[in-house]
Amino acid sequence: MIRNPNQDQEITSMPGLEEENLEIADIQKIAASQSPAQIAMRRAQIEKMEALMTQLEKDYDAFKVMEEKIQQAAQDLTTLKSWYFSPEWLLDYALDEAGAYEGVDRGVLSEDGLYNLFLDYSQLGADLARASVKLTESEDEDEVLEAKV
Repeated sequence: MIRNPNQDQEITSMPGLEEENLEIADIQKIAASQSPAQIAMRRAQIEKMEALMTQLEKDYDAFKVMEEKIQQAAQDLTTLKSWYFSPEWLLDYALDEAGAYEGVDRGVLSEDGLYNLFLDYSQLGADLARASVKLTESEDEDEVLEAKV
């Protein structure tokens, strides 16, 4: 039995398939000997796997759009950090303290606001990095693909 760690779903293996080094002829013999109940169970498994694939394809499209947004956010964050750590920010801060920017939204002149924003993005970046590693990890994926060829 295989467990999907992300969704707590079980993927039931058929008896005889536990062995890792089965030849195609062995698989064909097992397939030919399946009862209607076993085939029905496999059919349900195929439907589950099809639903997972369909959802993953939809997610992929959404992730590609998100990737573009992340790239743009990274550029914008770099621009904001460059300005914040420059003498220009200090000048604007001093001018704001003198009342030069009355009536202008100036949350960007709040040290705490910027610090929290930078920290939030740093944490998000770390979280996304960990998630992306999970997407690229495999259980000897290359070996599985080679075995199917």
